[in-house]
Amino acid sequence: MSPKTAAKTLPAEVPSEGPFYITAQAASRPPRVLKYGDSFVVLDGRGDITAASGGSAGLFHKDTRYLSRLELLVNGIQPLLLGSNLRDDNSAFFVDLTNPDFLDGQHIVLEKDTVHILRTIFLWRDTAYQRFGVRNYVARNFMRDSMRVGDGVLFYHSSCPEPGIAGIAEVASAAYPDETQFDPKSPYYDPKAKRDDPRWMLVDVKLVKKTRLMPLEEMRAASALAGMATLRRGNRLSITPVTAAQWKAVLARLGR
Repeated sequence: MSPKTAAKTLPAEVPSEGPFYITAQAASRPPRVLKYGDSFVVLDGRGDITAASGGSAGLFHKDTRYLSRLELLVNGIQPLLLGSNLRDDNSAFFVDLTNPDFLDGQHIVLEKDTVHILRTIFLWRDTAYQRFGVRNYVARNFMRDSMRVGDGVLFYHSSCPEPGIAGIAEVASAAYPDETQFDPKSPYYDPKAKRDDPRWMLVDVKLVKKTRLMPLEEMRAASALAGMATLRRGNRLSITPVTAAQWKAVLARLGR
């Protein structure tokens, strides 16, 4: 079924340098400038407006600076820069970012490169806009690398008054490219995705049977499901793996 890896929301810590962990220093990059009409903005390579962007950093309209600081933080620290691309006409700036390791003491609870953030900054009619697309590499990897036609799926309701398992489905296709990554009008557009090298995948699933709702409270009370990824504290993935033992335990409780 759906694969997942969980993480608590914690203050991020950067481990000290050691034989197995080397902190990366961002290379100095020239400022990026976007312009539209009488407006322009000077940014650094991450799309931030900071002192590192230069003394002229900021958002300007008719030579008046209206914004002198703008910074994106993930759990209190800067995300890692994967790459960036300035549109040829200097009207938009695309920035690829990912999360660093998040630690609880000396334990990594969210590995680096788990979450992909596509940050788009553009000017239009005297207004500056930012758009964020957030996707999860772990969920993508589960679909691309682990899910096979015929695999069982537990259909789980979330973000609703009573979350829980509400049906059984099965994987109905091999993984194939998500078309939204190629559509500039889509909020999930990824300018680095290529037809011959797609970055985002999905699979089709088909309904096998609608079941009674197995609510979250019942799932948590079942000892056989104690290690289920979906039940881990801090889990936010839409797809998580289910072991054979957990699958059998759920079906037994649902009377199937």
